[in-house]
Amino acid sequence: MQGITQSDIVDRLSRMRRGDVIAYLGRLECKFPLDLTPKFLAAMSLGRLRHVAFAASLHARNGVEALDLFVPTH
Repeated sequence: MQGITQSDIVDRLSRMRRGDVIAYLGRLECKFPLDLTPKFLAAMSLGRLRHVAFAASLHARNGVEALDLFVPTH
């Protein structure tokens, strides 16, 4: 990850709303398929969603670029 630390990713994810975290997950280009159905994502707590997004971003080819698309609103 170019110039961004894991702490930076955690900070950015912690300020994202639920819909933004789900959209971020959908934009990740991981080395493995993310088979996360809308029903499964809806049942997850926001904390768990952020955790999954963080873990997936560590394996994504575009993790930083995809994260840059989201500007937290709060």
